[in-house]
Amino acid sequence: MFGPEFEKLIESLKKIPGITKKQSEKVAFYILNLDYQTLNELINSMKTVNQNLNKCITCNFITKNIQCDICLDVSRTKKLLLIESNNDVIKMENNKIFDGKYFIFDYKNREELNQNLENLLKRIQEFSEIIISFSPTMEGLTFTNYLAKILLEKTNKKISKISFGIPIGSSIDYMDEFSIKESIDNRKEIK
Repeated sequence: MFGPEFEKLIESLKKIPGITKKQSEKVAFYILNLDYQTLNELINSMKTVNQNLNKCITCNFITKNIQCDICLDVSRTKKLLLIESNNDVIKMENNKIFDGKYFIFDYKNREELNQNLENLLKRIQEFSEIIISFSPTMEGLTFTNYLAKILLEKTNKKISKISFGIPIGSSIDYMDEFSIKESIDNRKEIK
């Protein structure tokens, strides 16, 4: 509609994880309506972030240094949480949910899959437990089972996965059968 440049911008924005075509169009229109100075500030801030932040060599979390502060913290427990994204780590840390260390394992990124698996296997001996925490999508559950099988073969450490089920504040009437089954399978005894 507005030419190939606009369409290319929309296609580029759609590559951002979690951004739909509709959202990429909104962002494209926002960019289109920016004055030149504001656009330059946006571009420069994006370049600065890209140049000054990188992945921790140990866990893949974003850091300004070679290793992140979490990996360098010797007071953390000897548990390793396998997690999907930087956002997941930030949520865990901001809410003080987990006091161990993390390994960000983007299983959707096929290019880095083998390298991440190799890096993970080098690291697991320093932990007493490895907890797999991927989204309960078909892809996430399939990869959880695949990774658990590899870890069980390669180590004698305790391997666990997070439980899934009915979220607090919801009604069983509105739940899918998979969530209900997972809730029953992952039930806890009342003592």
